[in-house]
Amino acid sequence: MNTRAQTDLIATIREEADHLNAVIADVLDLSRIRAGAIRPRQETVELTDVLAAALRQTQQVLAGHNIVIDMPDDLPMVAVDLSLMRRALVNLLENAAKYSTAGADIRISAAADGGKVYLDVTDGGVGIDPAELTRIFDQFYRAAQRAKDVPGSGLGLAICRAFVEANGGRVEAMSQGRGLGATFRVTLPTAKERMDFLTDENDE
Repeated sequence: MNTRAQTDLIATIREEADHLNAVIADVLDLSRIRAGAIRPRQETVELTDVLAAALRQTQQVLAGHNIVIDMPDDLPMVAVDLSLMRRALVNLLENAAKYSTAGADIRISAAADGGKVYLDVTDGGVGIDPAELTRIFDQFYRAAQRAKDVPGSGLGLAICRAFVEANGGRVEAMSQGRGLGATFRVTLPTAKERMDFLTDENDE
């Protein structure tokens, strides 16, 4: 094996080890959240900053796709645990890359309405059967159409949901039909709404 091949092999091993470590950390924190052993550390931040951190972490995974971003400049601030939300978005972006066809667009958009901020990640994949949309976030569950050609553990979306819900938000899947891709929408309260809720909770 020549020096270049050895270097490439070492780099691949390191990447896989880093990914495995990240998955293990996510699974451990998923268990801790469900057991009530982790309380998110809320910080008031721009959602664009959280997304930027997630995009940096997934840049190699996303390299084969065209990333289209539509984020308005006047999005309200959100109050989230930066680590948990970054990791939630990493899981969504990795999921989008995994299930999109080669070279397909992955679209990321955001909007705000009525004290909520919405972030959509839309892949260029085969879509999700309507009957599976509510089950796709279950631990170890994999939609039949998407699992047929792509390996996976069925943990990524369960981890994403737990991390988003720990920050007072929710995540849902939408699909217009087979061959039309899927959209995963993260809904978060604005910083004001979240902090008001936490204040009222602490006063009780």
